Amino acid sequence: MKRLMLILAVGIMMGGSLSSCSSKKTFGDLLIELETNMGWNSVNQAWRDRRDGWIKDVNSASTSKDKAKLMMEFENMVLWSAVNPTWAEERSQWLSATENAENEKQLGSCLMKFESYVLWDVVSPNWKDRRTGWIDDCKKLE
Repeated sequence: MKRLMLILAVGIMMGGSLSSCSSKKTFGDLLIELETNMGWNSVNQAWRDRRDGWIKDVNSASTSKDKAKLMMEFENMVLWSAVNPTWAEERSQWLSATENAENEKQLGSCLMKFESYVLWDVVSPNWKDRRTGWIDDCKKLE
């Protein structure tokens, strides 16, 4: 343990940071992280049966189109009671942007937009602390 602390301290003194020690997040990582931080009370009952397969599909998705479909599938399972009522006005534009996303950067923007409409009372308490870093990770997608 002392050795790990020494390595971290040296790395930070040399201009590094703890965040640089972690690996870069993919769109799939960030999508799954959002889903994981939303409670069961925020999704359709059918999501319980689909979730494990969906996670496998997200982890194996290789094209932007596949990733977009999986994000839209998740959004479709989220209950209206779990999002700000104004999401109804934004949703069709979001669906179009998501369907037309050509890379992870564009998908990340769509994911951030959807997340911004998710209500605080349906996310885990940890999300409140993680959210800023999660947004930063979404902005780093290429």
